[in-house]
Amino acid sequence: MNADPATPGELYWVSIYSTTDSTVAPESAQLEGAENIEFEGIDHDGENGLLEVEEVYLEVRRVLRYPNW
Repeated sequence: MNADPATPGELYWVSIYSTTDSTVAPESAQLEGAENIEFEGIDHDGENGLLEVEEVYLEVRRVLRYPNW
């Protein structure tokens, strides 16, 4: 993912990240050519982490429903 293009091929790329993630900087998580889904006030992990917050889960469910290409 460090080479151009960051989103190769005929795929639909999605990046879900938080502006307050102290592990992965938001500017590193944004991918050109992807659907970038930004959250604020969510940690990288733990009780308030990306894997635990309902709003993030709902976005994951939404993008998994996209049609196959």
